[in-house]
Amino acid sequence: MDKQEFKSYCHVIALALVDYFDRYYRTQEDPYLETREREERFVAQIIEAVEKSLNQTLPLFLSGLTAGMAQREPQSRHPYRLMKNRSQRQM
Repeated sequence: MDKQEFKSYCHVIALALVDYFDRYYRTQEDPYLETREREERFVAQIIEAVEKSLNQTLPLFLSGLTAGMAQREPQSRHPYRLMKNRSQRQM
């Protein structure tokens, strides 16, 4: 127990009782509250795991992608100019 945050045991007990009854009345009003809270925690864990794996693999994927793009031969930088030049030669 943190003596800085809680001044006495009576204060801690009073807060615990208030929290308990607050939760009790919320579950009485909404019987699916605990299920939703568990589902939300589960979804949060999934999101955290996906973000962590993306943070690890995305830089490698992007560097490989840009390296692959750099190795590809550009077909033409100005295809419109080439088409214009060809059409003028044919005339």
